[in-house]
Amino acid sequence: HAALMSGLENFQKAIEEDAGYALAYAGVADVYTLVAFYSLMRPRDAFAKGIPAAEAWKTYQVPESLGGWRKFRDNVYQFGFEAWERELKGS
Repeated sequence: HAALMSGLENFQKAIEEDAGYALAYAGVADVYTLVAFYSLMRPRDAFAKGIPAAEAWKTYQVPESLGGWRKFRDNVYQFGFEAWERELKGS
């Protein structure tokens, strides 16, 4: 738990220093996925916090080989939040 929160803080600091650093957004989205997976936070709450990062990740067009917003979307869908999935799918 502490390692995930430390990682989250580091990703958020990286975003503060460079708002265009796409991989930091990817890290934030991944941390919130893991927090939900390990039941450290209610999935609905974790994904609500992770969605803005996933959307930023999508905006910066991180290559799918490095993961991507679709991975986050798929994790949200796996937890059964169809509304979140539709929101991430966007256009």
